[in-house]
Amino acid sequence: MASDCDGDGIDNGAEVTNGTDPILPCDPIQFPGYTGYDASNPIWAAGDCDNDGDLYGDEANAGTPSDPYCDQSTIANPTGTCCDPTDVTLDCDGDGVLNGAELTDGTNPYDACDFNILSATVLPDASWMASDCDGDGVTNVDEVSGIDGDPLTLGDNTDPLDPCNYNVAQITIAVSSNGDCDGDGVTDLDENLGPDGIANTGDETDPQNDCDFDLSSVTLPITSTSDCDGDGVTNADEFADNTNPQDPCDYVVGCISITQTGDWLTADCDGDGVTNEDEMNGVDGNPLTTNDNTDPNNSCEFNLVQITIAATSIEDCDGDGVTNADEINGTDGDPLTTNDNTDPNDECDFNSVDITLVITSNGDCDGDGVTNEQEGIDGTDPADPCDLVVANQDAVPTNVWLASDCDSDGLSNEEEMTGVDSPLTS
Repeated sequence: MASDCDGDGIDNGAEVTNGTDPILPCDPIQFPGYTGYDASNPIWAAGDCDNDGDLYGDEANAGTPSDPYCDQSTIANPTGTCCDPTDVTLDCDGDGVLNGAELTDGTNPYDACDFNILSATVLPDASWMASDCDGDGVTNVDEVSGIDGDPLTLGDNTDPLDPCNYNVAQITIAVSSNGDCDGDGVTDLDENLGPDGIANTGDETDPQNDCDFDLSSVTLPITSTSDCDGDGVTNADEFADNTNPQDPCDYVVGCISITQTGDWLTADCDGDGVTNEDEMNGVDGNPLTTNDNTDPNNSCEFNLVQITIAATSIEDCDGDGVTNADEINGTDGDPLTTNDNTDPNDECDFNSVDITLVITSNGDCDGDGVTNEQEGIDGTDPADPCDLVVANQDAVPTNVWLASDCDSDGLSNEEEMTGVDSPLTS
């Protein structure tokens, strides 16, 4: 027994052979008076191929049956008499293309938004003019007439079937297109409504600008090949990498495919106080002489002389317990007043008052024989040679410390250590 999935009266095999869709009850187009359908088929019953707003099932089972293949409510047929799509002199859907041309073009003579614009030979009806076939917010009549209102001056006319071809100034009705004209991953509808879902509240973005979008509204794959944040990775590649195309410091270095520009150059991605551009060019300003260039994504690699902005890195490159930011910016928070700044790559150059992290340095900056790390554990000052826990001396103190007299009792630290006294008690 032949199978007919869509209930249109044509078995699946025949539809495949004929190039029509076996699960679409509107394909092929049938004309008024056709009765070969299966009214009990749920796919067929849910169709409305004559576009009159009544489902097939409702039309076939109405108390006074109407023709499911005839739009009996059109302006062109106020008496309810079906417009015969086989009459080549008529334009049943009012789109300006006569039925004969629609049949030749393979478009639906009952669908006012299914037509070949090059086949239009008559004036469309008022309903078509007021409609917006492509959902771009510009009525069909405004698209074909252009900004100057003259359809014969083609320079400003747009395509009423292309949701991405329109003049922004001509938008007069709600946008309904779910396309993404600029490839930023946000539908045109969502761009026109904005994140709050309400038009004209100030949070709308431009559906024709691939760098003007709200990241939280992205629901489609980003296809734009622009690089909005200037990090050298296209928006499309950032979407694939799951990085932020609006953040110049959020990118995969291996995916850089174009020259880094704009916001990326002036940003400081690693927070070391040196702009990305200066790190890339080095002290001599030449990116090709790489001996003085540093890595803009490594907060521990930079040239001190190139620091021009406040550092933000919370890393501690030298392990002295002071963040890079506090070392570079100094106690006054200003990297340009260098009298109180310290070197974030020198474990012995720091301000004790700025220690906020665990000390990890194994150096002994004050020469007292106790490592900086152990002094951090003991709560003593790694910059004060006389502030230590003697029992934790695990290295030979420096000659300066040995010759000093921490407790001011007239005996050197070395003399006290070789005797029975403590160099810290007089």
